[in-house]
Amino acid sequence: MSGTRIRPTTRWHAFVATALLAMAQAVPAITITFDYSLDSLLFFDLADPDGPDRRTALETAGAFFESRLGDSLSAITPNPGIGNIWTAGFAHPGTGASHVINNLPIAADEVLIFAGARDLTGSILGQAGPGSISFDGSPAFEDIVAARGQGLVSTPVATDFGPWGGGLTMDIDTMWHLGINTTPASGERDFLSVALHEIGHVLGIGTADSWVDMINGSNEFTGAASVAEFGGNIGLQASGSHWENGTSSFVASGPESYITNPGAGQETAMDPSINGTARKLFTDLDLVGLTDVGWEVSTPIPLPAGFWLLLSGTSLLLLRQRATHLAPTLAH
Repeated sequence: MSGTRIRPTTRWHAFVATALLAMAQAVPAITITFDYSLDSLLFFDLADPDGPDRRTALETAGAFFESRLGDSLSAITPNPGIGNIWTAGFAHPGTGASHVINNLPIAADEVLIFAGARDLTGSILGQAGPGSISFDGSPAFEDIVAARGQGLVSTPVATDFGPWGGGLTMDIDTMWHLGINTTPASGERDFLSVALHEIGHVLGIGTADSWVDMINGSNEFTGAASVAEFGGNIGLQASGSHWENGTSSFVASGPESYITNPGAGQETAMDPSINGTARKLFTDLDLVGLTDVGWEVSTPIPLPAGFWLLLSGTSLLLLRQRATHLAPTLAH
């Protein structure tokens, strides 16, 4: 991210700059990188009239998670010369076929998502999931590839998640609404809403072993943070990869300009449907679902209300590899 120059014309300005810097540095950052090299149908191509806006909408969704996810993910640095090798597998975003890349380097704290588009079947708007892995090498290298420095990531006792990334596909034939600070018109589907949902799957909601291991025999999610937020076990869609259709929570507050009504109730982002021209943002329940998967989730930093109070002179008041789909009715 580029820096911001603040001219310290007064001690107050210098104090504001120092306070903001301290708060920004207090929260570790995950970087979500989108790779468009497999976008074979050129959906995100900058030469396409809508390509730049599609990228902006997708990267805005990625920035939402960057602002809230902590953890320190170890870099994956293959070295075939000493036998440290690995293979990343995922669904090719332009064809849907299985795709592998050998010895893909992944930076520390990076989640890499290969993005593209194709004609998805029926009413499906998007499809995404974390990638698979195979590896060989030293025990330390194998641990990094498998867990990125996190805890237990494999069933039946998974409590954490450390993905390298995955693949994400948007439907190429949908009439997309690409605005960030506007809502869809009649006949449009909201790109930002679908992108948030699909990235949620890459990050483990409905897909990580740590998610699956918290599903009971009644197809209810029993993660402690989610149960505390919801007030009980949460029913899931039949596949177990989404909250039950119609599950509601409250919109998570944050500095994003498109969050115009924080605290309002809405259908969760990670249930399987989106109706008509709706915009569905991540809710408190969706966020604590990430906590149960194993992410360190912070409240937005800094809380915008606190920032503006500071500027106004008042006191500073000190968040298994499985294909997943989003369809209008976000369903599968």
